[in-house]
Amino acid sequence: MADFTLPELGENVTSGDVLRVLVNPGDTLATGQVVLELETDKATIEVPSPVDGRVAEVYVKVGDKIDVGQLVLRVNEEGTVPAGPGRRVPDGEAPGSVETGGAAPGVGEGSAAPSVRRLARELGVDIADVPGSERAVPGGLVERASVATESA
Repeated sequence: MADFTLPELGENVTSGDVLRVLVNPGDTLATGQVVLELETDKATIEVPSPVDGRVAEVYVKVGDKIDVGQLVLRVNEEGTVPAGPGRRVPDGEAPGSVETGGAAPGVGEGSAAPSVRRLARELGVDIADVPGSERAVPGGLVERASVATESA
């Protein structure tokens, strides 16, 4: 078993809010596969796995605030090898398939800066319900003023 803890995220970044958990217990995990989307004060970050294996347990959930070094998940490394030339693929799985848990929000689908997403959560506003502004990005980018108006 290998413990996966939240790695260093950058200079002066010590924690973040979990936006999405992209793996579940029992999922096959490959090195480099994104396991979390994390929102910090500076950016939204995709956190990749440093190991191959099968997810044994997940210790975080959407909405949790987690710190660098905190246990995120436990991976069983024994007997799991990523599919590739000359390697066996487990029954029912396609070679190279990775389940991501859905697409990340794109422009025009609740796209917003991390600080704006945090404000929306604090005000109890669903960011997907706030119209984006065409001024900043074609297709719309949700702005702080729009979130404040939506909460009123």
